[in-house]
Amino acid sequence: MSPYLSKNYRYKPKSRLQSLRDAGLFVGFSVLAIMLLLFIMGFVTYALQAEAATGINKQLNYQGKINDSSGLAVADGTYYAKFVIYDAATSGNCLWTAIGACDTSDYGTTTVTTVNGVFSVAFRWNEPEFFSYFFN
Repeated sequence: MSPYLSKNYRYKPKSRLQSLRDAGLFVGFSVLAIMLLLFIMGFVTYALQAEAATGINKQLNYQGKINDSSGLAVADGTYYAKFVIYDAATSGNCLWTAIGACDTSDYGTTTVTTVNGVFSVAFRWNEPEFFSYFFN
């Protein structure tokens, strides 16, 4: 008999109970590792999530471009403008105006400064009906 085939080096089949025990340990540690990974991912996600600021920004930013009658941008400068929001494209009712009041049809003007015909304006409001109409 060869020394390499001595009974110390021969394959020894495991008992059914030992195989089941090994499989149970593998499944148990696999589930534990997956649960630990999910916990760590959840913790990292929670720690890195952005928090919303308190309150609501009651500001409407609007940008536009003013062209002359030939379609070219107006010269840099300050211009008077009226900003009014209606409920229809034609023959509509006034819902809001930047200056003045809708109920008296007193729509005032505000100034805008242009660069290459482009202007930007920020409207702030406190009227609850305007806020509820546009942000519901």
